[in-house]
Amino acid sequence: MTHTRHAGTVRGSAKPKYPPPKWSDTFTSDGQKTTLDVSSPRRCHQAPNRRDPMKLRTLRAGDEAALLTFLEARLDTSMIVLHNVEHSGLEYSPKPYCGLYVAACEGPAIRAVAGHAWNGMLLVQGETGVEEAARRVVEVSHRPVTGLLGPHHAVVAARSALKYERRSTAYDELDLLFALDLPKLNTPGMVEDGKASWRFAAEDDRAGFLVDWRLRYEAETLGLPITEARRDKTRSSLLHAGAQPIYLLEHEERVVSMTSFNAETRGVVQVGGVWTPPELRGKGFARAVVAASLSYKRRTGAHRSILFTGEHNVAAQRSYRSLGYERIGEFGLVLFN
Repeated sequence: MTHTRHAGTVRGSAKPKYPPPKWSDTFTSDGQKTTLDVSSPRRCHQAPNRRDPMKLRTLRAGDEAALLTFLEARLDTSMIVLHNVEHSGLEYSPKPYCGLYVAACEGPAIRAVAGHAWNGMLLVQGETGVEEAARRVVEVSHRPVTGLLGPHHAVVAARSALKYERRSTAYDELDLLFALDLPKLNTPGMVEDGKASWRFAAEDDRAGFLVDWRLRYEAETLGLPITEARRDKTRSSLLHAGAQPIYLLEHEERVVSMTSFNAETRGVVQVGGVWTPPELRGKGFARAVVAASLSYKRRTGAHRSILFTGEHNVAAQRSYRSLGYERIGEFGLVLFN
């Protein structure tokens, strides 16, 4: 919790040239408590013109601009956390997209950030100070960590700092990060030739077969179990008012594949949830529905797409490359049991 007090002026003294600072408890990277000026929510420094040790600070309402600037500079690997902050801000509540965020600052600059999301996921970003920020946000949130997500190097650093290397996992695989400038999208022609069509999922779809599809997708790609509790949670998530649109491909009057975007911001869309039932694979359906969704987004203003997929998912990589995607880096996703 941040404690703030105002410095007053002495009665009868001249009016100060500058407004008095606000002070907030914060911590250095070695855990020592200190006090620093937070008059401006965008600044993390103690005093100008000096090199300070790394400081850790819980971000509050008013810090959004500084955090968004930091994330925008790392947009390709910050899509989900950026989307969450824009959607729900920095004040935590146990609602979708909300999170508690701690920044590691050096002077006026944010060097790293760790966010503990409403669903237990730890979202990490940055090059220096990730370890400290991860430890602090878990300490402050008092909630269990269900997984980690972010650039691969940051996930590895945070996992080590939290001593989670030996925790049992449902998913723990290096993911490859791909990007595509949408003007370079290669369309397979299935929709354009009239062999298939696409549409948005309706409420009946979300309450019906898509519950089973989502569970099967998560079981296959993320190793998550199919249980009645997860079935109820999945149905509720799909019917949530803020749920992302789902794109469906139809072939011969049958839904054969699905895709969606798990984050959209700054004209960039991040593909997620691509799945085709096993008995329908090898026919180009997944490639066609992803292309159709990207073509739609391109028409409505998007200019770039990001996605990540498992290092060993060679078939998916081949499909994405055929659409024009190129590998640009590595991403980290760990889900704990």
